[in-house]
Amino acid sequence: MLGGTVKAAEPLPLPTVRLMITPLGPEVCWWQAYHSSILIDKVEYLFTFKGVEVNHNEQKSHDFMERHAETQIVDMGVAPLYWQSLVHKLSPYFQPGTYDLLRKNCNSFSDCVLFYLLGLRMNRHCHKLEEVGRAVEEATGLIHMLSLNGYRRNPAADGFRLEDVICAVGTSNMAGMHRAGLAGKTGL
Repeated sequence: MLGGTVKAAEPLPLPTVRLMITPLGPEVCWWQAYHSSILIDKVEYLFTFKGVEVNHNEQKSHDFMERHAETQIVDMGVAPLYWQSLVHKLSPYFQPGTYDLLRKNCNSFSDCVLFYLLGLRMNRHCHKLEEVGRAVEEATGLIHMLSLNGYRRNPAADGFRLEDVICAVGTSNMAGMHRAGLAGKTGL
């Protein structure tokens, strides 16, 4: 346009990060197992035996769970500018074939995503039953026996330590979060 002014394009709004969480099976000694995933706008990010999955479908992984009607979707915050690097950043830690029901699962992934994007952690009650199960299995092998061989420790998950991954993915973002006063908050 000759002689006119050029208006700058409006920046697109940043998407909302949501935690999806669904109870699995019955409560055991006041503890509940959960399936979790992350929604960024309408796209679901989750970890399975296939590795990090990105689900663009209308139906989410929770829709296929027996207790899907109890799914909670919790707004956790607005994604930062670097949110699209999420799969690239976390995939090295969540490779195909490394899923383990007790030691490296969907909750581990969701916890890491929340920390990477928002500096938030999942509430410990979401991990409690798997923590207890992991300790019992390591000490006695009882989970394997009680599950009638349904649970088998995945050796590909042996080197995984959730807190190490949290530290590794969070380091590049922590300086900005401390300045903004966001570090250390916890979510559902």
